[in-house]
Amino acid sequence: MKGFKLLIIILWIGISIFATLFGIEFKKNRHLVKEKKEISKEIEKANVSKRRLTTLERELKFLYEKLKSVSKKIPQDERELLEFLKKLSIIGEAIGLNNLEFTYRKGSAPPKNTESSPYSSSAPSSNLQPIYIEATFECEYPRLVYFLKKIYEAEELVVVDKVSVERDKNILPQQKIKLKLTIYTFR
Repeated sequence: MKGFKLLIIILWIGISIFATLFGIEFKKNRHLVKEKKEISKEIEKANVSKRRLTTLERELKFLYEKLKSVSKKIPQDERELLEFLKKLSIIGEAIGLNNLEFTYRKGSAPPKNTESSPYSSSAPSSNLQPIYIEATFECEYPRLVYFLKKIYEAEELVVVDKVSVERDKNILPQQKIKLKLTIYTFR
C-alpha cells in the first residue's frame, strides 16, 4: 500500500505540474491569439490607409496638373503679356480686323468711369494683378464674333468686360469696335 500511496502522490504531483504548465501555456496561447487579432486589425487599417494614400496621391497629381494648366493661362510677366497681345494682333490681322490697336494698364481696381464685370473688380488672389486691356478696331459683325471666339479659346485667362459697337456711315458695312478685357498676371 505504501507503494500505491507513493504512486498516487507522484501521479497527483505529475498531474498538478502538467495542469499548471498546461494552464500557463493555455494563457500564453490565448494572449498570442489576442495579439494576432490586434495585429490583423492594424494590418487592415494600414491597408485601408495605403488605399487612401494611393487615392490621395492620384488626387494630388491631378491637382498639380490642374494648377499647371491654370498657371499657363496667367501671364507670368510683362514679356508674356506682350506675347499675348502679339498673338491677338496676329489673330486680328488674319481675321481681317482693321486699325487694330491695344492699350493696357496694370491696376488693382477697375478703370475709372467704366462698367466692369463682377469678375474683374477684384483679383482672385493676392498674388494676382489685373491688367486692363482696351482693343479698338473696325470690322464687320461676324468678324467680331469670330475674334471673341478666338479670345475665348486662348490659353490665357481673359475676361471680356465690355464690348462697344458703334456704327459710322463712313466705314459701313464695318463698325467701330471697342473691347475692354481683363487678364491677370502674377505680381
